[in-house]
Formats: sequence, structure tokens, C-alpha cells
Amino acid sequence: MKSITKIILAASVIAFFLLSNCKKDTTTNSSNNNPIVGKWGFINYRTLSYNNGTLLDSTSHTFLTTDTDYVEVTFNANNTYLDNSPNSSTYAHNSGTYSINNNKITLIQGPDTSNGTYAISGNNMTMTITDASAPYTWITTENFVRK
Repeated sequence: MKSITKIILAASVIAFFLLSNCKKDTTTNSSNNNPIVGKWGFINYRTLSYNNGTLLDSTSHTFLTTDTDYVEVTFNANNTYLDNSPNSSTYAHNSGTYSINNNKITLIQGPDTSNGTYAISGNNMTMTITDASAPYTWITTENFVRK
């Protein structure tokens, strides 16, 4: 009986030391905490323009990855973003900051602020941005694919 108790005690002590010396991995992948982090290719957009609630115009465009106006947007873990056109040497790169609260996103570029929502499903993201300057409102839905 004493030998069984000694074996159990020894096993418990060894297990305690093994488990207490295991270091918890505190490194987190920011893209797991913030699913928007990464590079996204712009697939298409649709903008609806309103004047006092009356639809004025609807425009849309689909981008091919070979188009000179094709854009990729990189959202960084430090809440900055940069868009880039890999096919154009004359494209003016835009950069700014962003913040996320649940499915809401705020984009700030210089003095301009845009608010909207976003949803990610697999490698696809849809972002809907609403801009308003009375009496006009623009609602743009943009679709991206993770690069």
C-alpha cells in the first residue's frame, strides 16, 4: 500500500512540475482578433446616390486583377490602412486609419471620415459605407477577396 501511495505521489509531483513549467502561449495572431487585418483585392462596387431620399443614380463597376484601376487594400493590425494599385505606376496611394466595433467600421483619411458596416464570410468581405452631405446621401457597397 505504501508503494502505491509513493507512486501516486511521485506521479502527481512530476505532473505538477511538468504542467507548471509549460508556458502559456500569449502570442496572438492579430488577424484572429481582428478578421479584417490583411490584404484584400477589390472585386466590385455599387453606389446608390440619393437626394432627400429619392434615388438619383446607381453606378457599379467590376474590377479584373489585370485592370489598371484594380486596387488592393491592406488593413494593418495597428489600425492603419493603405490602398495600392499594383498595375498602375500613376495611382495615388491612399492611406488612413480605421476602427472597428463589432460589424461597424470607421475609415479616416485626412479630414474625411466614412462610416459603415462590414461582413466577412470565408475569404470574402462586403463593406457598405454611407456618406451624407445634406440633402445628398451615397451608399456604396464594396466587395473584396482576401489575397
